[in-house]
Amino acid sequence: RRFDGEYRWVLDTGVPRYCPDRTFAGYIGSCIDIGDRFQAEKERAAALEREKAARAEAEATAKALQEANDQITNILETISDGFVSVDLKWNYTYANRKAIEFLGKSKAELIGKNMWEVFPDAVNTPGYKMAQKALAEGLTLEYEEFHAFPNQWLAVRCYPSEYGLSIYFQDITDRKQIEAALKASEAKLRSL
Repeated sequence: RRFDGEYRWVLDTGVPRYCPDRTFAGYIGSCIDIGDRFQAEKERAAALEREKAARAEAEATAKALQEANDQITNILETISDGFVSVDLKWNYTYANRKAIEFLGKSKAELIGKNMWEVFPDAVNTPGYKMAQKALAEGLTLEYEEFHAFPNQWLAVRCYPSEYGLSIYFQDITDRKQIEAALKASEAKLRSL
């Protein structure tokens, strides 16, 4: 206990002293106040514990984010629609299995590449204009478009965000053929 009544940590060292006749005379020693060092070590240990807890929390958050990302990827990979996303500069950031199949390109040929450079023939098509409008005006747009190659009709939905554009497309060729057949049949009936 210190002179002011505060309890302190001290490092106490001492050596016994003896008289010439070998009787115990007492101790000679020193006391060093190590309270500040002890407190610093205590604070350091507490800081290490906080860092360890923060690291564990960050790892748990990263794991949860990875699991959520994996779940979203799994959903996008299993849907029957083609799905691509592009950033604000029209660079592909994602393409699901169905989109890759339809577009006839590998992921490596798409991801990070500019949509309009990968498909320069798409520039100035109605789909190009709709995608530009969706992103520029922040509008969700739906349209149908015929693609000569691979001879398919697509229903396309564009969803803009602050990060770019998400595009879902579905093959509606069968529906369009049924509609055309129905129109032909109705026209034939009317002519009778």
